[in-house]
Amino acid sequence: MKNSEMILFVLSFLACSQAGERGADAVSQDSLTTRAATRDKSLGSAVSPLNEARSGLEWRAVDSAIVAPWNEMGDPMFAFAVEVRVGGRVDTLANVIEPSTIAANDSVLSAVAVREENGESKRDIVVVTSAGTRRTPVPNDALSIFHDLTVSPDGGFLAYVALGNAAVIYDLSTRQAVYTSASAIQCDCDVDRNHARWVAADSAEIALDNAQGAAGGWLLVAVRLRPVRASVQAVSTEPNFHGPAH
Repeated sequence: MKNSEMILFVLSFLACSQAGERGADAVSQDSLTTRAATRDKSLGSAVSPLNEARSGLEWRAVDSAIVAPWNEMGDPMFAFAVEVRVGGRVDTLANVIEPSTIAANDSVLSAVAVREENGESKRDIVVVTSAGTRRTPVPNDALSIFHDLTVSPDGGFLAYVALGNAAVIYDLSTRQAVYTSASAIQCDCDVDRNHARWVAADSAEIALDNAQGAAGGWLLVAVRLRPVRASVQAVSTEPNFHGPAH
């Protein structure tokens, strides 16, 4: 987990814990909702906390729990119930986990949540808009330690890093990959050195750890949609997709 996400996750958990001690009836809207205008900008604009408001879109953590890990090698984790208000509708997302809830714009919110299926814990990508809420299973080939599961601003595509250290753009409606890069040769370690972000509604960048590749450093994969096209550039400095706190 990145430093900014850790700070936001812990603050949200503390807020929920304190609310539980006082009792649900004593929880005020102001204590659980942080307005964007007063948010600490040093945390980086790419990450949004679990309690926030934007024009037309508002969300807040209303409960927390410890849930079983989705990865059999992982540890139990904190999960949150997140209430989302958008376009006059209200929905509560259960078992939201890190990476932190992200608003792509003023009408689309995405989160990663866990659910139980046949006695096993699974991850879903949850996209909330004024039209409704859609849950899509995280692709089976998503790299288990990769945290930047990033949804496009229109809520239609997912950028992630797959097993074998390849960059993938995945259509959440068809549940098919529309682009998969060649693999980079990552470090022999359990550290997440890959990154992904959307730079426009139809453009994503994915930085692949290439520590043991011929060029070393990272491979920066830039992908455009409609039609799909991509370019790959070797860079020696780790891309900073997450602002000054990364």
